[in-house]
Amino acid sequence: MRLNSKRSKTILGLGLFLLSLLLPVMAQSPSRKTTPKPSLATLQAAVRTRPNDARARHALGVALAVRQQFSQAVTELGEAVKLDPTLVEAWSDLAAVYEQLGNFEAARQAYLPALELQPQNADLHISLGSLLHRLQLLDAAVGEFRLAAQLRPAAAEIRTNLGFVLGQMGDLPGSLREFEEAIRLQPDLAEAHYFLGLGRMMSEDLEAGIRALREATRLKPQEVDHLTSFAVALMKRGQRADLREAVDALRRAVQLKPKTAEILTTYGVALRETGQLAEALATLRQAVTIKPNLIEGHNNLGLVMLQLKDYQGAIDQFNESLRIDPQNHAGRLNLGLALTQRGDLATAVAEFEKILVAEPDSVDALYNLALALRRGDERQRALAILEKCHTLQPDFADAWFTRGEILYQQARLDEARTALENAIRLRPADGEYRYVFANILLRQGEVERAIESLREAIRLAPGSHEMHNALGAALRQKGDLAAARGEMQEASRLLKLKQDQEAAATAVSNGRQRLKEGKTAEALLQSQNATRLAPEMAEAWELLGEALRKSGKLAEARQANERAKALRTPR
Repeated sequence: MRLNSKRSKTILGLGLFLLSLLLPVMAQSPSRKTTPKPSLATLQAAVRTRPNDARARHALGVALAVRQQFSQAVTELGEAVKLDPTLVEAWSDLAAVYEQLGNFEAARQAYLPALELQPQNADLHISLGSLLHRLQLLDAAVGEFRLAAQLRPAAAEIRTNLGFVLGQMGDLPGSLREFEEAIRLQPDLAEAHYFLGLGRMMSEDLEAGIRALREATRLKPQEVDHLTSFAVALMKRGQRADLREAVDALRRAVQLKPKTAEILTTYGVALRETGQLAEALATLRQAVTIKPNLIEGHNNLGLVMLQLKDYQGAIDQFNESLRIDPQNHAGRLNLGLALTQRGDLATAVAEFEKILVAEPDSVDALYNLALALRRGDERQRALAILEKCHTLQPDFADAWFTRGEILYQQARLDEARTALENAIRLRPADGEYRYVFANILLRQGEVERAIESLREAIRLAPGSHEMHNALGAALRQKGDLAAARGEMQEASRLLKLKQDQEAAATAVSNGRQRLKEGKTAEALLQSQNATRLAPEMAEAWELLGEALRKSGKLAEARQANERAKALRTPR
């Protein structure tokens, strides 16, 4: 049974992050820009000498705020505006200090007189818009940013702020227009590209989203949010080259923020999707160690264990996610899947039915229930549930595929063929669909078309020994014995390669455990065995490098790490 996005729930997220450009701006008077700053003692002496001098009070208030003495700053700035209610900079700075203290309503009241005095001051409109956004007064925030944009039409940052708030209000088309205008005004504004990319993703324009996020990461290669969102977008598209690029982007994000559990979780998912299960396992374990209540971490760690056939370990992780949040349906769905694969079908069915009590039209729960029933030889009941999946979600390709498999097993070949044709129409790039379709064609005597379908399956999903084996059998049936022999030989080679890779992954996992236990010599043997079995496995070379380093063999360790780095470099 394959694992994919419908049969198991991978937990990912594209978050919108409020950037520093939305923070309130302290008003800057020309004197503070061009003259040396006097000491705090000098300013305090000036106030003692001239207690009714509003500008002296203002200067002292700003100096106190800079030193984060906010309560004292409020006192001095408050005195300044009492002494001179026309002092705009003092009102603006008083508002900014109130924001630092979390007194947002007082901050808003301080901005109002400043704007009455200087209604054409774009900075004041930006600062008030930022504050209103923090107060979730989004309509009012949009109004302030629009005024700021009218006053300063060439300011790309204002357009970016405006687009951000419009997006939060649900006006996605308006939001996208503002981000595009920001980019037109300032093509190198990374934040505008970033938010445009997220907006495109939300509008289901995946290709445009990836382009914009790629540009954001090019402009700011050290920005972790840009890297992680770009990686998630690539993973959503899911092509092999995309997944490799996503792993590379997330590795850089982890290097920049090595202790952020959410980033480690996304990295672990990318590693799993590229087949690097040993490293995915270690990464996700690190994530849940850093943040034990991270539901996504436990769910994705369980999925890796499931692929490694550690059923009890997977079940434990899914149960932990449910302990944290019993309403976490993704965890329950994955728990049912693990129980199904372990063969505990009655318990699996019960878990899926629990989801359906709360969500009767959950296609994921219905589909996985059908899989469990099929495995328990309740094929007719499984077909009935799949029929409901087709009604609820006619474009659910896996449901049609599974229907076709069941009908094929029942020798209902015409119906199976129709179901597989639907699946292929919905997902033409799936090699396994074409492989099963070819088997149906062979049973119906259409050998030439079956061969054509198998060749296309191999092109779409190279590396399957089963597909080459089936193609060899079809060619033999056709009478092309030389070509059949070549396919059978390739099938044998791929089967051995798969067995070696699985053995190497086990060796890497065991080696990492030995290192944790301080058994360096045993870890070294495991890593050497892994690199012999799978010389293209980067994590095997990384483990070897670590084991060699701990053994004091530094030159050899460097060579192993260089080999690992070369294998991880996108080609």
